[in-house]
Amino acid sequence: DQPPVDLAVDSVFVESARFGEATQYVSVDQGPRSLVLTATNAPGTVVQNLTGNFESETEYSMILFGRVDNGTFRAALVPDQIVRPAEGFAAVRVVHSVVEQGPITVTGGGVALPETGYGNVNTFTTIPSGVVKFDVKDRSGRALTSLTTTVEDRGEVTLLVSGDQS
Repeated sequence: DQPPVDLAVDSVFVESARFGEATQYVSVDQGPRSLVLTATNAPGTVVQNLTGNFESETEYSMILFGRVDNGTFRAALVPDQIVRPAEGFAAVRVVHSVVEQGPITVTGGGVALPETGYGNVNTFTTIPSGVVKFDVKDRSGRALTSLTTTVEDRGEVTLLVSGDQS
């Protein structure tokens, strides 16, 4: 439900984004940086303040999810994997953004990915590439959803599990 947002790094405008829209990587100097998200249509309305410590030769993604009206809005700054998996494999991680849903587990390609709590992004896990069925379950083992997709050989995938249980 969040309106479009602008990202400023150390008070300098960097990028605008809207819900469901991916943007390109932008260059940011290494070291600690102040990150401020403001509402695009309401300049000065701060949505989130973060501090990021950017390391050299590392790529990062900022993932926004949740709802502003019920206090579940989150911004996660996560490092991206830049070393490719071996041939026949891919790297997969999970972002848990299902509002008011407890921890989830995801299995794919016969591999169980680490349990992930709301607002968290787990680390990359190597799975076999190809056509993969991902099953998402809650902590009790109840199925929440599933998805079958092709995972590219030596690729990296971020599964965004989203929704609203409220």
